[in-house]
Amino acid sequence: MRSFLRCLILALFSLPCPGLWALDLLPLKGEAATLHWDGQQFIQADAHGNVYLLRGDTLEAYPLTKAHDLGTPVRLEIAVRSGFPLDAAISPDGNWLVNMGASVHYFVDGHEAPLPSVNAGFVPLSVGFLRGDPALTVTPMPRGAAQDGRGIPLLLRAGSDSWSAELSEPRRASPNDPSTERANRAAMVLDAGDGRYFLARQYAYRIELRRVGRDRPLAELHLRAGAPVLKKLSDAERTRLLTESKAQARSDAGPGTVSLFLGVRAILALTRNGPGGPLYVLLGAGIAGDHCALDRIDWEEQRVERLALDLPCKGRFSMAAGRDGLYFAAWNGQEGRSFVAWSALDGAKWTPVKEVTFLP
Repeated sequence: MRSFLRCLILALFSLPCPGLWALDLLPLKGEAATLHWDGQQFIQADAHGNVYLLRGDTLEAYPLTKAHDLGTPVRLEIAVRSGFPLDAAISPDGNWLVNMGASVHYFVDGHEAPLPSVNAGFVPLSVGFLRGDPALTVTPMPRGAAQDGRGIPLLLRAGSDSWSAELSEPRRASPNDPSTERANRAAMVLDAGDGRYFLARQYAYRIELRRVGRDRPLAELHLRAGAPVLKKLSDAERTRLLTESKAQARSDAGPGTVSLFLGVRAILALTRNGPGGPLYVLLGAGIAGDHCALDRIDWEEQRVERLALDLPCKGRFSMAAGRDGLYFAAWNGQEGRSFVAWSALDGAKWTPVKEVTFLP
């Protein structure tokens, strides 16, 4: 009875109840299901719907076959490895952009291509492409970046010898609170064609449709206030975690400023089924709770529909739109990869999300 009442309450707020309405995902086949590794993995698709799985520890890109198995991998030839992959994206024509933490690397036909160093005072977050050019979102280091008339760069686009600020925003939090600033600024970029792109805030349900070269968005989609979803801690919990973090920081690198990051991911990934298709958004624990959910957004009709997935939301995921359906991969290479056909999505029971706001 309690479970039923809980699901009824969730349904009233357009939130998924995985025990009743979750859509089952299919595991991939062959080595795509059995081959695992220590390190990250990222699933992506090019403009033709060809799907690839990037292996983080060896930087090998596996094409997925029609049978949902792994094909022969291509190793990305990196000159100097500066860390481990934090994020990765594939361009429309199949080139990889990988954020290795300290630096960002660009691979054309498997070979590393020159890329400017990331602007001093910034930390790379997520990577993507704008009109085929490498792009990345960044957050400033504490007191590491000064504001100008446009604010502080948020989205950078690669040029021949430097990164240019495609989008800047004023600082929203104190320079002494880099965690809150990061929760506000962390975003993913997806090229929408015709000089437009989507910018999705990772820790808030806030998606902006923007035009290249313009500071103001063309339109925005918000759920509730569109503010970052933050963990709620008691004073005792906050003190304990901060003490543990400071102790760990001293043992790792000596004294320094330590702050807690309280952001909970609301949006894990986004993709589109072709240039004119709906936008699919994979929702994380900040919105969906214990199990991921999928939103299907028709921007022209200003309609949002939601579908619960039988996919535990315990961390990060990547998602790709292939020719035959959507593909999912957990961030950890030891975990699963799954698939759902377009026909199954079309025939599923989607629930309208009523509490969203389209602006203007």
